[in-house]
Amino acid sequence: MSKDSHDSHKVSVIMSVYNGEQFLRKAIESILNQTFKDFEFIIINDGSTDKTQEIVDSYKDPRIVVIKNQQNIGLPKSLNKGLEIARGEYIARMDADDISLPDRLEKQVKLLDNHRNIGYVSNNWSRLTENGQKEMCICKLPVTYEEIQKESMKWDCFCHASSMFRKVCQQEIGLYRPELELSENTDFCLRFSEKFQMANIPELLYKRHIHLKSISVEKTYEQQQFVKLTLDLARERRLYCNDRLQIPEKRQEVINYINLFKKKSATRIARAEGYLYQSRFFRIVEDRKRTFQFLIKSLILNPFNYRAWLYIGSFFTAGIRKVFNRIVISTRLQNV
Repeated sequence: MSKDSHDSHKVSVIMSVYNGEQFLRKAIESILNQTFKDFEFIIINDGSTDKTQEIVDSYKDPRIVVIKNQQNIGLPKSLNKGLEIARGEYIARMDADDISLPDRLEKQVKLLDNHRNIGYVSNNWSRLTENGQKEMCICKLPVTYEEIQKESMKWDCFCHASSMFRKVCQQEIGLYRPELELSENTDFCLRFSEKFQMANIPELLYKRHIHLKSISVEKTYEQQQFVKLTLDLARERRLYCNDRLQIPEKRQEVINYINLFKKKSATRIARAEGYLYQSRFFRIVEDRKRTFQFLIKSLILNPFNYRAWLYIGSFFTAGIRKVFNRIVISTRLQNV
């Protein structure tokens, strides 16, 4: 691990990377080029086997702090390493395949400085295609704490990869929980929201790449189960103040349940869900050929999946709508 001086910084930016050479330079430079300058940038190389370390070492900025894991230990444990050495008043998250807009940190710091009652802030974000050439859509998040509390159990209404939070608040709620390895961000945010006020800046400050390396057929079912368990644990905390992972005599029960659905993740139905998920990915990036290829693979594995059939129906509905619109436009032009 390399460090700069022991002087404290206003913000500690934490980013873990595993075999992220494709987008890493853009991610690093988007932080180094922020308009807000008083930060340390903690980069955890989580046992990468590609050119990740070479890329990180090419930057000589004294604000960069590097942690090298000898082997891959996973995102939650790597982020916890960063949290444990972070010296900033505020902690900012960053993913190694995304881009922070230049004024992201400045606007987040300003909000936390001006609103001492708020402990956590994120912002709107957009999706980029794999080559980064096209912006697909902007995700607008609920702004106020009341809106967030209302929506947080229905959908992921935070952009945790583009979040900033007070270190004193994080120390009170604890670290990321490695047991919830595919939904650790959601779990962290829900636990945070139960003790501290949160807000979203209604501006686009972050861009996320959509790419197949982040999508695994085998992991789709598993991730869905992790999210379901995470929401169940949140409901337990709201009813009883603690969840089963926080109670020593119940902890092993949860771990056994996690191991059980991990074993199921390679079943035909689980793989069918994975192919359906990839089909949706290719529809977002407007690759119709591969959209249908993965959709057919999903139906071959599970022909009784009603959501796949509804998805096919949406294509025909969209096609009919396009034909109808063309007829209407053609008719109007003829009458001009």
